[in-house]
Amino acid sequence: MPKIKPKIRERRDGTLSYLVQVPEGVRKSTGLGTKTFNSESEANAWSLEVDRRESSVFKQSFNKSSSETVGDLFRWYVTTQEYLTIKPNSKTHYLGLIKKASESRHLLDGSQFSDMAIVNVTRGTVRSFINHFAAEAKGHSAYHLVKTMRLIWNVALKDEEVTCGVELNPWEKQKVAKPKPRKAYWTEEQLMEFVEYADENFHYAFGSMALFCFRLCQRPGDIRQLKWENLKDGQIQLEFEQEKTGADCWFKLTKELQSRLDWHRDVHELVQKVRPRSVFDFIFLNDKLLQPYDRYYYHDARKVMDQVGLPRTIRFGDFRRSGVTYLADRDVTEDQLMSVTGHTTREGLTPYLHRSRKRAEQALSKVYGD
Repeated sequence: MPKIKPKIRERRDGTLSYLVQVPEGVRKSTGLGTKTFNSESEANAWSLEVDRRESSVFKQSFNKSSSETVGDLFRWYVTTQEYLTIKPNSKTHYLGLIKKASESRHLLDGSQFSDMAIVNVTRGTVRSFINHFAAEAKGHSAYHLVKTMRLIWNVALKDEEVTCGVELNPWEKQKVAKPKPRKAYWTEEQLMEFVEYADENFHYAFGSMALFCFRLCQRPGDIRQLKWENLKDGQIQLEFEQEKTGADCWFKLTKELQSRLDWHRDVHELVQKVRPRSVFDFIFLNDKLLQPYDRYYYHDARKVMDQVGLPRTIRFGDFRRSGVTYLADRDVTEDQLMSVTGHTTREGLTPYLHRSRKRAEQALSKVYGD
């Protein structure tokens, strides 16, 4: 039987509720709070979970001699199936966050977080971790770090063996400010200014990638990986799978985009003679190196954007949102937009729909006239 017995209360409609009231001390140490349930079985299950967490905290407090560290847990995590089966871009993202957390010296003794014993990672030390990263100029890193740490600890908890001494997850139920969604977007004028400059300064591939991303509302990460085999039906039909979501995309290319490919075909004919198939299979190659763009292409793209004089508020990765906004301003419906972007729900599409002045004017004009 659980230590905390549910309190039974009668509601106004005659039904019963079951209240599990968690003491303040237990709430602070476990992160689990008071809850009300509609059935006694659910209430008892919650009480047992509170008992289990409290017991784990108690056992951990007496296990201070453990030599297993946060760094040991990170090294174990990158060998797990959960990590090995995620998308390459996600792996890169996780490794960056793990490195950032590992090298942090926010601890009072100045040591790295990776050297901290697992048993010393409590809700209190996690809070100091959050406060440290939330105080940075880019406070949103705290949100992504905590999300990743929570995931790693959960993977360890689900393992059949007690991994690195992990018996509870102190990252659960921690309050971290979620970063606000980006609102910056490219205008048609900025896009064409960038493309014209890129074409004239030996960055033709960047100009093409920008056009494909904007017109097709796709991520640069997907466009940079396009291969000639993705072109079908006389090379005017483009088909590929989005790396992040696995969504299938297919487009009949406009004459504007078809004409961009003419130059890349000429490059392709040349590269076939001097580069292996692993290189010349890609449509968009670095104009100077004749190599596919890697995951750090955006550093070079940013330099070109700065040379053009574009504002620092927009990024090369904003084309997806920009393209969606551009189409929406021209009365493209949400269902049509979802067919282009690959989203299956309107909720998924919403972050990419920038609220624009033009659409507000269109709405009022439609009802009230000019």
